[in-house]
Amino acid sequence: MPQKFYKEFKKLMEKYLDKIDDSVESFKNAIVYFNSMRTGEARKELAKSMNAEKEADELRRKMIYLLEEADISPELKEDFFHLIKRIEVVADYVKEAASSLTIIPYLEVPIELREGYEKMINKVYKASKKVCEAVRVLLD
Repeated sequence: MPQKFYKEFKKLMEKYLDKIDDSVESFKNAIVYFNSMRTGEARKELAKSMNAEKEADELRRKMIYLLEEADISPELKEDFFHLIKRIEVVADYVKEAASSLTIIPYLEVPIELREGYEKMINKVYKASKKVCEAVRVLLD
């Protein structure tokens, strides 16, 4: 694999993973704030989450462009494309959920469900951290 390509791709992927982390963490914080009746802070976190996802999307486009232009084997390109696509699924789900929470009256949801959402997003957050960590190890 050409060193220049790898160095640039790794740099973009690191930034991309940071933005995914930021998006998921902000979404998690929003749920915690909503459940604590701190709606103003929750809405700020939702906005941060969606903004981080937009930035991640721009980085994803740059990685795809870099892959399209790279002089590497088709198999390796395909592997990188699939990796990016799988990570993007997490970002898309968080973005969609954050967008939905800006519309629905979250505090009208029964407390049992809200507590369940908080437990679930904590697990998603931990899983997302592990995935990002695994990708970083893969690229080293």
